[in-house]
Amino acid sequence: MATNVRCAALHQPATHQQIVDHYIRCKRPDLLSELQWFKEQPTFSGAVEEAVRARSKLGQRLSHQRRLLTTVIPASIPVVLGSLPKLQQAKNFDEVFSLLSLVLQKVYGAGDLYIYDTALRIGAPMDLLPEQVYLQAGAAAGASKLLGRRVPRLLPLSKFPATFQRLQAYELENLLCCYRSYF
Repeated sequence: MATNVRCAALHQPATHQQIVDHYIRCKRPDLLSELQWFKEQPTFSGAVEEAVRARSKLGQRLSHQRRLLTTVIPASIPVVLGSLPKLQQAKNFDEVFSLLSLVLQKVYGAGDLYIYDTALRIGAPMDLLPEQVYLQAGAAAGASKLLGRRVPRLLPLSKFPATFQRLQAYELENLLCCYRSYF
């Protein structure tokens, strides 16, 4: 998160509008910068490998994957790189996500969050981003609290209050995770 005054902690309770405005000002830039890093890789295979390694432009493990078992990433690299031709043929984010779900089911500890985040990072250089909100882990908890009910793993943006529809689906997934305690 940025360290300037504009990004001071959001006080609770906060309105939906305040949450979205705070997200746009303070969290969105980091997510866009992260995705841009994967877009800037010189080759698609390089972008895929960096995505699977969950590495930032500083060479550090990205925050969502810091708690992974140490065996997950080394086991995932050859599996995902072996699927490179199929990944390159993907026509939308759902195809990228489905392929990764299929090939990574064999990797012990490669859970839903790792699969989603990896698919998002691989989709970025291909301009294949989610058109619906994928809900897992913290994002699912946030969506359940916001909507007041259990949620499926995938929801269209239209199922969320209008204030949140200013965001892209992947941004809303990020917001739901980051701000789940606000709902």
